[in-house]
Amino acid sequence: MSDQKKSIELLEAEVEHLEGELREVKIQYEALFDKAPIGKCLTAPDGKLLRVNRAFSEMLGYQINELQNTSFTNITHPDDLGEIKDIIRKLLAGEGDNYVTDKRYLTKDGRVVWATISTRLHRDSLGKPLHLLTHTQDITSRKNEELSRSERLKALSCINRVVTILSGSRVNVETIRRLIDDLQRERPHPECSHVRIDFDEREFLSESFSNTEWKLERNIIVKGVNRGAIQFFYTKRITGDDTPPFASDEEELIDAITTSLSAAIERSEAEDQYEDLYENAPDMYVSVDPESGRVDRCNETLLRQTGFTRDEVVGHPIFDRYTTGSVPEAKQAFLSFIETGEVRDAELQLRHKDGSSLDVSLNVTSVRDSRGRIIKSRSSWRDISHRKELEGQLAEEEDNFRVIFDSMPIGWAEHEMIFDDDGEPLDYVFLNINPAFERFTGLTRAMVIGRRVTEVIPGIREADPDLIALYGDVVRSGKQRGFELHFAPLERWYSVTAFRRSGSRFIVMFEDVTERKESDQRILQEETKVRTFLENSSDLMTIVTPSGELQYLNRASVYVFG
Repeated sequence: MSDQKKSIELLEAEVEHLEGELREVKIQYEALFDKAPIGKCLTAPDGKLLRVNRAFSEMLGYQINELQNTSFTNITHPDDLGEIKDIIRKLLAGEGDNYVTDKRYLTKDGRVVWATISTRLHRDSLGKPLHLLTHTQDITSRKNEELSRSERLKALSCINRVVTILSGSRVNVETIRRLIDDLQRERPHPECSHVRIDFDEREFLSESFSNTEWKLERNIIVKGVNRGAIQFFYTKRITGDDTPPFASDEEELIDAITTSLSAAIERSEAEDQYEDLYENAPDMYVSVDPESGRVDRCNETLLRQTGFTRDEVVGHPIFDRYTTGSVPEAKQAFLSFIETGEVRDAELQLRHKDGSSLDVSLNVTSVRDSRGRIIKSRSSWRDISHRKELEGQLAEEEDNFRVIFDSMPIGWAEHEMIFDDDGEPLDYVFLNINPAFERFTGLTRAMVIGRRVTEVIPGIREADPDLIALYGDVVRSGKQRGFELHFAPLERWYSVTAFRRSGSRFIVMFEDVTERKESDQRILQEETKVRTFLENSSDLMTIVTPSGELQYLNRASVYVFG
């Protein structure tokens, strides 16, 4: 009996030891489960979550108690639910005991979390399924990077095709239609079903276009002006229900395409404006190949002004454009261009188709390649026929003026007044004189031009102290002055008119009235003698007009007649 009791005690002790070890194992297991750095969960065969650890709950943004007894279907992305259910079915059916795959979870706030999961089915001793143990590793960052890289490559490819389309031609109806067809066919996201472009009040639609609930739109801004819009239509959201409906790559893509289209429109319109400016410029433009000397291109202005057609000009030698008399000078100008790369203001004559000629001024610059070699010219002819005509008229008028100027009987001189620091007239300089000035004064051009009057006539200040001040007043006031002047240094009398020309310059015109003044003086002297004789005569002297009016009585007459 004692042996049996002893055996029982030994057995109980063994059981107690085993139970202690079991508790220790259980504690260690729970610690490994609850405190594991990766997510872990136990799922019942029916899909209910029996237990989750902190890493798993934090990955999805829940409290642990919020997840327990809920179904795994509530936290699985709808697009992955079918695959996960199929894995569980296979495990329960004995088709393997472990599966590894990537899946998407939905967090409490609706975000998508990617995870690599490893799921193993645990059974009891009779082979009955107990639970599924799933290990989860958050791979959201890696997945997003992979998806972003893939979508970005697709987006870059799409943008590259857009740029190719837009850079290869002017933006017009055909270009926009090609752009829409390419965008609908080659979009990175298949969810983008249709494209619409509104431009300058015209609408362009992709094939079988229809509106959908989700739309991305950007305005087409050209030089600050809204010219229309690009719209992408989607069959569904690109991201989760509680986040903005469009992924950032879609936003970036439509931004890039809109920017490219706006830039292409601006460039195309600038090219149209340039083409219009080139073709209808006031000057004649031509481009010449330096090796052959033949015309590569010309503008419409040249054709209009010379009467030739484009076919008669382009491809023909540049020297065919000139009159026979101008060809040697034109060839010399061409050689100068080859040597220096430019020609400045060469005056030549172009021939008109009707046989007439056209006076032109030629200016040329060069277009060079990367090695500095001249590959073509930028040549312009400016019609100077009217200028030449005016120059001829001006030359004729100048000749006429010079004849009048040189032969006029009035002395003429142009001066520039010199003022001191206080603004008072100090001196003046001779700028120009006419021949009459030389005759009247005896001073030649060589003696006076560029010199001060005080140098030419040293005693002028003493002889006439007010003369320089008088001329200074004419300059400052701008008022014309006329006066008679006895110029003592030259012993001559002059009738002078002075007026300001511009700035500090003034003109002096004068006549030599010395003879008149001397004649007037002689007459005055004779009149004085006669009046003295009459007054001192004892005879009665009177002067009576033909009408009987008494004009004069001498002293004797006054005495007699009272």
